[in-house]
Order: sequence, then structure tokens, then C-alpha cells
Amino acid sequence: PVFPAAPIAEQLRTSDGLDSLETHFGTDVDVETRLLRRGVDFDHVVLAVSLGMVPIVAGELLEDRAEWREMTTHVRTVATQAFQLWLRPDELTLGWAAPGATVTGYHRPFETFASMPHTLWAEDWPADQRPRTVAYFCGSLAAPWPMEDGDNQRYAGRFRQHVLEGAADFIDRHLGTYFPNAVDGHGFAWHLLSGVNGHRGADALATQYVSVNIDPSDRYVQSVPGSDKYRLRPDESGYDNLVLAGDWTDCGINAGCIEAAVVSGLQAANALLGRGRYQRIRGYYMP
Repeated sequence: PVFPAAPIAEQLRTSDGLDSLETHFGTDVDVETRLLRRGVDFDHVVLAVSLGMVPIVAGELLEDRAEWREMTTHVRTVATQAFQLWLRPDELTLGWAAPGATVTGYHRPFETFASMPHTLWAEDWPADQRPRTVAYFCGSLAAPWPMEDGDNQRYAGRFRQHVLEGAADFIDRHLGTYFPNAVDGHGFAWHLLSGVNGHRGADALATQYVSVNIDPSDRYVQSVPGSDKYRLRPDESGYDNLVLAGDWTDCGINAGCIEAAVVSGLQAANALLGRGRYQRIRGYYMP
């Protein structure tokens, strides 16, 4: 299935707009609080939120157990930023001769590039704006957490504007390394973008896709030196009926990636079923 980039407005009803459903920084308030009882409402709990959300949704556990406080202190997260461009010429015309390639370690703040034209089959464009190139860029973002000033709206707005301006500057200065035929003496030829409607710079990016991943749920889990010993295994929450799942657990891969999340989920399922930790899991031995 193909999912939209934003919620479908007619299917939702919110007090202050759709964004509040997509971000921790929204202003919607809970309708009610319910107390759920073990044996009545549930038997077991799987905590599968991202690490950045653990102090927010499970603060009582941090207060109760030192190992939880140590994990959330030593296993760190970082915000990220990304943008995606749709260009009407194909990659060869733009000067890129390696379709489908992924490159990393280039110029910050968007040091990773991925050629993504294989996604175009799922998109519907007007004939005169149909893209033949999809270029994805991402990198880390220095956004401190918890927030310094406590103002949700100012925090989110400040970093969105920072990313938009940084991405526009990166495109003008550095996109020529990948697409040399898309730049001239004045920088990037913004008119090559699909659906750009004559805009340039940050205004042109508003017609593309920009992601500012500063929500605690979106922050990338890092594997900093010395942090591995503070990770909790999926089956060692310290509570009989609670198992853990996520790339932040001690699952054997211990890196921020989908593979770690999947292996962690399989180990959590084994714990729930009373099986051995590695039962029917291939590759569990990967350190």
C-alpha cells in the first residue's frame, strides 16, 4: 500500500488542526484517563515505543528501577533531517550515472544521498510535470532534547525554518556533485523540479518533501562507545509481564536500523510465548 504524506483531513476531527496528531508538540489534550488492570484488561504488555518516548510514557518505570534510568541516560538519540526532490530529467541527463545507488559520508548537513526512482511507479503526476528522478538526502540535526525553553511551537518552528534554509543552501552549493548538469554559475536550476511553480530556494522546497525529525518518537537511536552495556534485553524489563521491542534494546545487532527492530520484536514474541530467546531467529548471533 501507498500511504499519504499527511493525514486525510475528512477522516479526522481535531481541536487545533491535523498537525497535533502527527507530533508530540501538538496541543490536543487527552479525552480521559483510564486505569487498566492486569488480569481484567490485559495479561502482558509489549513496550514497543521508540527510545525517545520511554521517559514520556513510562516515567514511573524510570523512577522505580535504576537500570531504566541508566539506559535512557547512556543510550543516546539524535534528531535527523531529510529532504526529497523530484526532478523532471532522468539521472543520466542530470549527470548521475549510478541509478539506484546510495552514497554517504559527503558534505554535512545532508551527508547521505539515495537514488530513488524505483518509487515513481506509485505516484501520479500531470504529464508536463512527471519526474524521472527522485533524489533523497538526509543527515543528523543538532536539536537538543529535552527542549531548552519548553515552548513547543517555538521549538518546532525554529528547527523547521533552520532545515528549510539549510536544505536550500545545500542544494545550491553541493547538489552539483551528484547532478552536475543541474547547476550553473548561479547555483541549482530550480525550474528542473517537478511542481515547483516558478519558486526558488526555500519556497521551492515547500513543493517537494522536507522532514524535520525532532519529535522524541522520531529521534535516531545511536550506538555511542560504552553504551551497549546499558541496553535492556527484550526479556529483561525487570517486570514479569512486560517485554521490550525496538532497535534500542540489547537484541544482538544493537544499531539504529530496521533489522535490529525486527530481531528485537522476534525476541519479545519468544519471551511472551515462553520460548528460548533465539528460537527460530536466524542471525541472532550478529554482535
